[in-house]
Amino acid sequence: MNENINQIKLDLKDRKILYKLDLNARQSNSELAKKIQLKKDTINYRIKRLEKRGIIQGYYTSLDTSKLGYISFRVYLKYFEITPEKEKEIINWLVKHKKTGWVAKKEGNHDLAFLVWVRDIYEFDNFWNEFIEKFRSYFYENYIGIWTKIYHYKRAYLLNVKEDLSETEITGGSRTKADIDETDLKIIKLLAPNARTPLIEIAKKLKLSERAIAYRIKALKEKKVILGYRPLLNLGKLGYNYFKLDIRLKDATRVKELMTIAKLNPNIIYVNKMISGLADFEMDIQMKNKKEFLNLIDELKERFKDSIRNFDYSSTLKEYKALYLPINS
Repeated sequence: MNENINQIKLDLKDRKILYKLDLNARQSNSELAKKIQLKKDTINYRIKRLEKRGIIQGYYTSLDTSKLGYISFRVYLKYFEITPEKEKEIINWLVKHKKTGWVAKKEGNHDLAFLVWVRDIYEFDNFWNEFIEKFRSYFYENYIGIWTKIYHYKRAYLLNVKEDLSETEITGGSRTKADIDETDLKIIKLLAPNARTPLIEIAKKLKLSERAIAYRIKALKEKKVILGYRPLLNLGKLGYNYFKLDIRLKDATRVKELMTIAKLNPNIIYVNKMISGLADFEMDIQMKNKKEFLNLIDELKERFKDSIRNFDYSSTLKEYKALYLPINS
């Protein structure tokens, strides 16, 4: 793997902007200016430069889709006799499909991973049949799991801190749908692909006042349908790599201890709870290089030497899509 080959050096001010956006990408540039103690024009310039250089690739809204009646299936594929042209065709098909929420190229145990938002297993079955009719001959191995809960941690590593003490966002786990109406859903679908969509733009599209839109968004936050707003970052240009660590346990009573480690570690950005045969505990980790990542594994091996059976890991080479809602359904 060519680690950090396209890295762009950022100063502390840019890293502070990225971290504050990771905490809340929807906050105004005026708010950012006050928190970072820079002029608003400077914030405007620096954000536009981060976007132009491809470091910020977009902004997405983090949602608890279980409160909207969705469940999510995650699929991993291992290719078989595939050409670069066919791989591109598969990725483009997945990115354009209205039911996919995340698509990423992998290295390691899997070559491609994607997430599918559906309302029940039969809807997923229809999607899967459609997919394999087109592309079954190009992969020889696949794993499918149901995502039940995701713990979202912030990218505290951007500030080189040793612990992440920010609030955790949790997707999934709700057995009942939130009490929302059709207008709320329209607002969500406008915010899902672009967390920084201006109030005035939403208001015009829905023919409501900005005040009414702001009130509804606040209510959706209070109901924890909307969890937060985050930037989609090009990690390679930041000098980081994206690893996924799967842990098989001998002793499941130590999951709480693993959760505490994940919460405090500034480089661990997700913990995934899955109904899957792949692992008992899954973490998504962003680190500067593979050596740092393997050092973390060694630390876990030492601390949990009587409780862990084995580790599997892979790296995410590129994210093509990040969306928390099938917006066209």
